[in-house]
Amino acid sequence: MLRDELSSFTGINLTSLFDNWIFNPGFSHFHVDSMETVDLGGGNFSASVYIRQKLKGATQFHVNVPLTVTLYDEQLIPHEFHETVSGQNSTIQLDVNFNPLMVALNADDKLNLAQAADEVVIAQTGNYNFKYGRMNVDVTDVQDSVLLRIEHHWVAPDNDHLPGNATKISDYRYWTVGGIHLEKMAAQAEIFYDGRNSTSNRNGQLDNTLLEAGEDSVILLYRENSSEKWTEYQFYSKNTHATTLDKFGKMELSQLMAGEYTFGIGSSVVGIKKKDPKAEEQIEIIPNPLVTGNAVSVIMPKLAEPAKLEVYNLSGKRMLYHQFDGDHLLKLDAFSNGTYVLFVRSLSGKYLASAKLIIQH
Repeated sequence: MLRDELSSFTGINLTSLFDNWIFNPGFSHFHVDSMETVDLGGGNFSASVYIRQKLKGATQFHVNVPLTVTLYDEQLIPHEFHETVSGQNSTIQLDVNFNPLMVALNADDKLNLAQAADEVVIAQTGNYNFKYGRMNVDVTDVQDSVLLRIEHHWVAPDNDHLPGNATKISDYRYWTVGGIHLEKMAAQAEIFYDGRNSTSNRNGQLDNTLLEAGEDSVILLYRENSSEKWTEYQFYSKNTHATTLDKFGKMELSQLMAGEYTFGIGSSVVGIKKKDPKAEEQIEIIPNPLVTGNAVSVIMPKLAEPAKLEVYNLSGKRMLYHQFDGDHLLKLDAFSNGTYVLFVRSLSGKYLASAKLIIQH
């Protein structure tokens, strides 16, 4: 048998390889659930990487998979570690002499997994096409070199913890946006959905099972990480390309943040399918950019109802939350330099407006 001949020649037991990839259909998929780091002192750190396996057309979880785990330091330098993982859940323990700020799996593309990604160091504004990540990114501001990695996962996202306004989630794909120093960058993005039956283009049929009834109710879902609940993304509008009948269009993100994205079916509660193009003009932030001091005034003269004011960093983390009556002094003592997004919505969750805040001390 070929397996035995190759095992004898290489000195490596290839039983798992043939069982995983040759004798059975489909693909495996590996996703980082989370990473925990412990400062051991003296510049040494211990990283625990929690990995979950999903399947794409495969009938059983793959075992003894040689997986490259890449940790990135503060200078955006990748450090590769070659590990073996098996089954649905795995934990990798790595002791390193640098502070790991990000982790990626199969960044060297040595395995044919149900995942594709692009990774770019961004030092200037402009348009970036993440071909394998299937996302277009327009960087409008960057203050230093930023590492941006976008992964397109060819498997269904977790389908639990859906928001109340969503009745269905994609059964086919999701995205992960991650990176280092993302707080130093402001970017917009486009994500295309396509439920057309045609296979003559690279997107055809990707979302046909989700968009069986059309695209009118497709929404963009988001969560900061796999431990969070899905919510409708707060900073997007849907462009149906003049018709809702062809099942093709795109989500236009006015602000790209780190986290997981996917499509769902539901009724929008953030109210931005027909977003007011003057929404950002409705909010005054004084001063902006913030150069000196540690507070800004946030004013929304036309606010007609009690609301919530939230501030997010570009890593998707909510930094502040306040009740908002249209005039608020926002204290930013703990905020570092970078770009932040202010979001105003009603107490019932309806989107009202958003604006960017830049801190340049």
